[in-house]
Amino acid sequence: MSFLGLDFLLAASLALLVFYAIPVKWRPGFLLAVSLAFFALAGPAYLPLVLLLTLADFLLARGMAASGPAGRRRLLQLGLLLNVGVLVFFKYTFFLNSLLGALLPDWGRAFSAARNTLLVPLGLSYFIFKKISYLLDCYWARQQPEKRFSRLLLYVVFFPEITAGPIDRAGRLLPQFARGGDFNRLDISAGLHQVLWGVFKKTVIADRLATLVGPVFQHHGQYPPQAILAAALLFSIQVYADFSGYSDMAIGLGRLFGYRLQMNFDRPYFALTIGDFWKRWHISLSQWLRDYLFLPLSFGFLRRFPQARILGLKTEMHAYAAASLVTMALCGLWHGASWNFLFWGLLHGLFLAGGYFSRRARRRLKKKLGISSQSALNRVWQQLVTFLLVSLAWIFFKSDSLPAALGMFRRLLAPSGWFAGEARGAAALSGTAGKVELAVALAAVGMLLLVEILQGRARIGHLLRSLKWPLRWAIYYLFILGILFFGMFTATEFVYQGF
Repeated sequence: MSFLGLDFLLAASLALLVFYAIPVKWRPGFLLAVSLAFFALAGPAYLPLVLLLTLADFLLARGMAASGPAGRRRLLQLGLLLNVGVLVFFKYTFFLNSLLGALLPDWGRAFSAARNTLLVPLGLSYFIFKKISYLLDCYWARQQPEKRFSRLLLYVVFFPEITAGPIDRAGRLLPQFARGGDFNRLDISAGLHQVLWGVFKKTVIADRLATLVGPVFQHHGQYPPQAILAAALLFSIQVYADFSGYSDMAIGLGRLFGYRLQMNFDRPYFALTIGDFWKRWHISLSQWLRDYLFLPLSFGFLRRFPQARILGLKTEMHAYAAASLVTMALCGLWHGASWNFLFWGLLHGLFLAGGYFSRRARRRLKKKLGISSQSALNRVWQQLVTFLLVSLAWIFFKSDSLPAALGMFRRLLAPSGWFAGEARGAAALSGTAGKVELAVALAAVGMLLLVEILQGRARIGHLLRSLKWPLRWAIYYLFILGILFFGMFTATEFVYQGF
């Protein structure tokens, strides 16, 4: 059931009315029933799996609280083995089999025959990461084990988040579920604002850009390098509008039910560095990777190599580079079990390591050139460079395979293509969907940029609520009309639902 479907709109509206009509103490139970029903509609066969895995986490966390250090470690290892094992089985079996198939072809044929019968449970990557963070936080005594299984299960399958996040921590959501969810006019208003903005970003911006970008990625050999570069830049906007649009809708839905979910995006294309980008992009995943992968890997490296320097460089530099590469490689594989996602992650790891190693050299160069780090010109330059690097990396992310991505780069880097007199970027792109479509898409992107600039100065919700009601409602109606007239409702699947 898609967030953009009429059936979901009707079901969510009915659920919201019932939620506030029943007593407060029944509301978490009702929300759990709604979330389980939402999960079951996507694949009822996997509902017992989620129930049993969550029950195992519930018992293991309580067991850790009552055990000594050795027992707690064994229980944690068992919990991690269960959760990671399920993730690997459903998501990476065929990727690992492709590596094994080169050595044992019979195995490859056997696994390939089963490929079409194995479906991945809804939101697998998201709820497994939730469960792993819960177990680790309980092990490190950051989180008290939940006493009610139903509450932990609601945390795992909470329907606004299960499809594509955010990956909220148990310490944030469990206390809110314990309170039940009270009716608050501000929550309803803010939730509707955010849902409306999310729908606009998805239908008017992301799906319209998809019609321009998709043909270039599918048939890059037919397009000049200018069009390929334009498509890469526009895909950056598309994937951002698509995923942040989903996050806005999920957070807005949570707010409608009285729950505050974690903010997942903070104007990522205004980032000054790749590190800054990852603090702003998919924030819940970035923080998860930092806390449960990057920091443990860094500290483990430093414990393994306690000496002050390695090959003339501080050990901390090696630890940062190694942890960045491993973390981002796993981040790439989390997004998809294929070589292009692995390369996308490794490329970001190289960007992070390169930025860290070049800090001093860049500072010295700016000092020699008399450029202030705080100047507006320097900030704009850093933002443009960061956006370009991220956009080029997105080529690996968007492409169907690693050879396809490399083919786009070969086309992009061929000097002859830039001066061959072929159709330029805008003309070639407009040929895929029409000049009107291109004009509407660019106007929508301009509106997104304007809102992002305003968002950097004040929260849009606060600005809207400060306006007189006629002007405020006029803006609402304009957005609704914009969605109805310019929204595209054919490609309703969200990009990150596939992960």
